[in-house]
Amino acid sequence: MKLKLFFVTLITVALGLVQANAAKIRVVTTLTDLADFTRNIGGDHVDVFSLATGIEDTHGVPMKPSFVPLLNRADLVVLVGFDCEHAFLPALLEASKNPRIQIGKPGYVDCSRGITPVDVPKSTDHSEGDVHPYGNPHYMLDPVLAKTAVQNIYNALVATAPQYKADFTHNRNAYLAKLDAKIAEWEKKPRRSKA
Repeated sequence: MKLKLFFVTLITVALGLVQANAAKIRVVTTLTDLADFTRNIGGDHVDVFSLATGIEDTHGVPMKPSFVPLLNRADLVVLVGFDCEHAFLPALLEASKNPRIQIGKPGYVDCSRGITPVDVPKSTDHSEGDVHPYGNPHYMLDPVLAKTAVQNIYNALVATAPQYKADFTHNRNAYLAKLDAKIAEWEKKPRRSKA
């Protein structure tokens, strides 16, 4: 009888773990910093994979065949926006055949939403080098603007799994508090003058 009870308990625990893992929100991010934001906000409710490893040119992350099935199963794709990922993401999205994460769908999370573009060129002539036709996509170098990306990710997670809103809110607030503390610390440091 004890042995039977043990196996019933073991099977129940195993089924619970499988259900817990199946319920996780599957997120694919284009860059590692977006993956970090998503993990910090989503906590135990997300599985996150970054297409970039952190060493590539952000405009030219190499496309790997293994990315397609990841995107096919993704609930969300999180990107920088301002066409930063133009060289690799559109083809991967098309190949994924995942309607949830296509442009304009709720699973397509453009983190530049709400950020005013800067350095928008008057011409897209490449004679002067690299041109960002929609503005400079490197806004997350400014930690204050990175907070907008964090909020966009939070909004998408809440829309996808509203039952976890309290956890997402707690995690977002804790992450932003750490970021605000670092911003305050950085603002106290003397700035280098340009020579």
